[in-house]
Amino acid sequence: MNRHTYWFIRIFALMQMFLAPIYTSIYAQTANISGTINTYRTVRYIDYCNKRMKLGSTNGIQAGNLVVIMQTQGADVIETNNSSFGTVNDYLSAGNYEYIRITTKTGLWLTYSEPLLNQYDTTFSIQFIKVPEYNDVNITGDLTPFTWQGAAGGVIVLEAAGTVTFNADINVNETGFYGGTKYISPIICHFTVQYHDYYYDYTTGRGAMKGQGIGIPSSGRDGGKGPMTNGGGGGNEHNAGGAGGANFGAGGDGGERVRFSIFTCHGEEEGIGGKAMSYSNSSNKVFLGGGGGAGHGNSASATHGGRGGGVVLIRANIIIGNGHYIYANGQEPDTAGSNGSGGGGAGGSVLIEANAYVTNLHIQTRGADGGDCHNGGPPPDFCMGPGGGGGGGIFWHSGSSITANVDIDVSAGAPGTTIYGRASCIGNSQGAQSGNSGGVLTGLQMPQNLGIAFDTLYWTGQESIDWFSPCNWDKLAVPDLTKYVVVPGGTTFQPSIQNDTARCKELFINSDNGAVLTVDGLNNGFLRDNP
Repeated sequence: MNRHTYWFIRIFALMQMFLAPIYTSIYAQTANISGTINTYRTVRYIDYCNKRMKLGSTNGIQAGNLVVIMQTQGADVIETNNSSFGTVNDYLSAGNYEYIRITTKTGLWLTYSEPLLNQYDTTFSIQFIKVPEYNDVNITGDLTPFTWQGAAGGVIVLEAAGTVTFNADINVNETGFYGGTKYISPIICHFTVQYHDYYYDYTTGRGAMKGQGIGIPSSGRDGGKGPMTNGGGGGNEHNAGGAGGANFGAGGDGGERVRFSIFTCHGEEEGIGGKAMSYSNSSNKVFLGGGGGAGHGNSASATHGGRGGGVVLIRANIIIGNGHYIYANGQEPDTAGSNGSGGGGAGGSVLIEANAYVTNLHIQTRGADGGDCHNGGPPPDFCMGPGGGGGGGIFWHSGSSITANVDIDVSAGAPGTTIYGRASCIGNSQGAQSGNSGGVLTGLQMPQNLGIAFDTLYWTGQESIDWFSPCNWDKLAVPDLTKYVVVPGGTTFQPSIQNDTARCKELFINSDNGAVLTVDGLNNGFLRDNP
């Protein structure tokens, strides 16, 4: 071996030794994922001032985790017995969500790094979704969520600093709000009696169960033709069809039971379609697809309403679609036999922040078709009510326009039809309607408090006189030597410094408006400004 060959081998060996860890580190950052990637918990209490929250369980949650909290229900709803029933009076915290970073874990209590941007109501379900963080990630098998079960689920959150490569699909079909559950009515119908109200207790048999939405009906108002926010109304007695659920697009009304003799039972009070949800960059809310209302039935062959589609949140630099799909479609009900059929579930919501899309990505947030009716046996003197179509969902992305590499389908569901019965009914929807199409929005910025630096703190005095309580300051932080401090008048409590040394860069007290700062030196209270 000559000297040149020797040194070439030594240099090559040294390069391998030093570069191998670098290569290993780079390739180790590309993860292969499939199945369910998120962990789902529920929030029981939020202490806004001290930036902490209590969960039902913290198993699998650690300091440093990125999570999404999401208020799934909790809107204030009109419940009067007229056509306004089920209309959103105030969204309140329903639809609020944001990303937060966990800093400490003590038992069931977690602290987070920055004040929350939104308010949440623990009277209703608040989801807590742990988000794995990737650099580059390959989707090698279909991603699916934990299905919505009334407190959590129905959401996939994917986070990648680099590239997301699709080699399989993301599927949140039929994982959103419940459809109305079918119920066998105990009522023996009579041609002289009709039930016209917008709500009933569904167990009375007078009105089938409504689909689920962002509002929760009061006790005894869970059945009947009126919608419940984006949940479709149930068909009223006798054998009327349930209505479609809603999301961006409204749901379609259900169909009537058509009679051909005055001596057969009426079914003219079909379910009313779910209400369209309001989306905007200013409110920045997101919703599960609404459930379809159940068809009214007096035997087991009635059908449930369809479930709504779920929610997908993705933040990434580049998305390589490879012709794969993100599915967030509603559920089509089964065919009813000699009973009213359920309404279709609404499409869900797909939200993406990305800088570029490479190769085709297909996105579907389609409302489902309403359920069909098979009127069984010899052609009868009536035809049952088919279900209404579900409303379309939403695709919302961070760009200012639609990229050519993204194919979007936010179509609504069609009404169900009669597939067997009197000749005049076959192929007819008996008045059932399609849902309304969904929509596409741009300019998305998913909410997260990134801790933007500030130099001024304002006293709010909302909790007490204690200078050292973060709850009494507008940024939920106690002043230090880097902060200007403003004490205005007119607050519930004025500040007092006791038992410690307060610090600030400079202090402004609006004494003209009654502001007062008490420094109790007798109780070891001191104020130090920046020299």
